[in-house]
Amino acid sequence: MYKKNKTYELEVHFGLLVLVIIMLSLNIFSNFVIYSGRNILVDDIEGELYKSSLAISRHLQNNQMTSVSDSDKRLFLKKYNLDDLFFIQSYQKDFSKNENIQNLQQSMTKIPPEQMPNIIKTIVSADYYELTRGVESHYAFAAPLIIGKSNNILVLSKNLPKLAYLDDSSNTLKLISMIAFFAIALIYILLYRFILPPFRLLKEKAKSAGRNIPKEDYEVDSVLNEYQIIIKELKEKERELVKLHQGETLRADSLEQFNEYLLGSMNAGIITIDKDGKVLTFNNAAEKIFQTDSFEYLNKSYTSLPFLSKKLLAKIDRTLHKNIFHAYEEYSFTNIDLKAGITISPVCDNETHQIGASILINDISEIKSLQNELEKNRQMSALGEMSAGLAHQLRNSLGAIVGYNQLVKKRLTQNNLDTHTVDSMATELNESEHLIKRFLNFTKPFDFSPENENIADFIESIIETLSVRDDFEKISLQFDNQLAKNYETDIDTLLLKQAITNLIENSKNAYDDADGSIHVKVVNVENETCQISITDNGCGIDNDNLEKIFTPFYSTNPSGTGLGLPLAQKIIALHNGHLIVESEIGKGTTFKIILPLSTSSAQIMPKILL
Repeated sequence: MYKKNKTYELEVHFGLLVLVIIMLSLNIFSNFVIYSGRNILVDDIEGELYKSSLAISRHLQNNQMTSVSDSDKRLFLKKYNLDDLFFIQSYQKDFSKNENIQNLQQSMTKIPPEQMPNIIKTIVSADYYELTRGVESHYAFAAPLIIGKSNNILVLSKNLPKLAYLDDSSNTLKLISMIAFFAIALIYILLYRFILPPFRLLKEKAKSAGRNIPKEDYEVDSVLNEYQIIIKELKEKERELVKLHQGETLRADSLEQFNEYLLGSMNAGIITIDKDGKVLTFNNAAEKIFQTDSFEYLNKSYTSLPFLSKKLLAKIDRTLHKNIFHAYEEYSFTNIDLKAGITISPVCDNETHQIGASILINDISEIKSLQNELEKNRQMSALGEMSAGLAHQLRNSLGAIVGYNQLVKKRLTQNNLDTHTVDSMATELNESEHLIKRFLNFTKPFDFSPENENIADFIESIIETLSVRDDFEKISLQFDNQLAKNYETDIDTLLLKQAITNLIENSKNAYDDADGSIHVKVVNVENETCQISITDNGCGIDNDNLEKIFTPFYSTNPSGTGLGLPLAQKIIALHNGHLIVESEIGKGTTFKIILPLSTSSAQIMPKILL
């Protein structure tokens, strides 16, 4: 404990006073050291110059010289370590005033111009036998010189940088001392103003709060101890409030957290919008369905959602402003290849006041794909049953017709009649029988016998076979085998050759007997699969027909059977692959065959995204 009656304010005053005394003491001591050193140095230098002036005076008096020659001047400068010396004639008793002025002017002309200010200052203001500072670090020493009737002044000049440094330091220190004194005074005023009032305020606040500070204790400790007690009490109250708040927060947030967990765990996409049209929530399922990041759209208008069509935006607007419920309806999103079922509902509070809207999204792309596949399988099954019965009946009928046709041809030959019509009929009968066989091949299960084949060699053999056909005379077949030459896959060469041939023939038909080119290459090698593309620049396929081209018996070519593309799709599916078509009217069509690679090829496969 400290002594009684010892206050914080007295300590502050005492501390500041000690600081002032220390600063003044340091200043006085520094000045004293510099002044003492300067006086010692000046005494030594003045003694040397005094001796030098006496020696020079005796030399001139002994030789009755009123001036010094250049050789003697150089000798004196070197001997007495001087920078320069000058004689200035003041007056002669036998001369007139004008003559004395003229002699003085002549003496001054002998002084170098740069030293003129220093010499004049020495003559005018200096006492004899004392150092006088001139320009920069040059000092002058003047001594009277009487030779005969002439009264002269001998001026010795010397460069003394150490003495100049001490003089400058002394002046600088004096200036700094004055600045420091005023600074300390200012600091004292500021500290007194800004340190003590807060302390007084603390005491007043403590007293106004009913806290009694013991007078016998040291003021600072008393105030601090009192405030530590207050802080301790506040922390205890805070802990009690925190416990109460945590309990209330848990109960209040439990439902909200459950809703967040529910939205995040749902497979269906949920988007909620407040009454002002701003997006509040955008769950994980919605991000996956629309292939986007919800962070871009939260707290922004629902109209900024780029994947919503004008029709959907209009329905959301009606739900927000007219409280209309829109039942489940299916939509197609062509920009992200999505089919989704969407329900738009108003959201109301406990008092049935509408506070926003919710959008429920279910991705039905896979369901639609399965439905389409099921429809195709149903068509194929019906086609198989029909083809089996039709083929049996037609083959019996065609057999009888072929027999009658041969009898007619035989009789016409015997009677030397024209058999051209009968031959044409035989040709048509053969084509009909060939068509029936294709029907049967399409409906019956394939004998699948896969073998490991190099993709480049396999495709090159197909290109080579087609290139020599007459119907490909106007078509340029090109194959880019740079990516395919190192990859192998397990395929049934006969079946896959038929599938690829059908696709290339379909591309050839797009030119309608005109000149054209077909480009075959391997692209997008990724995820242990290869993609073979067949591209033409023909007429293209419009969107209405694009979904029908794999339907059996559907063909835009009058001479086509409508079985080439369905058969190719069936064969590729048998290889665990996929067939994709992309087309644009007037620009051409691209068929993409995606096949799995063999294990050895997949290990060395580069990841290429085109």
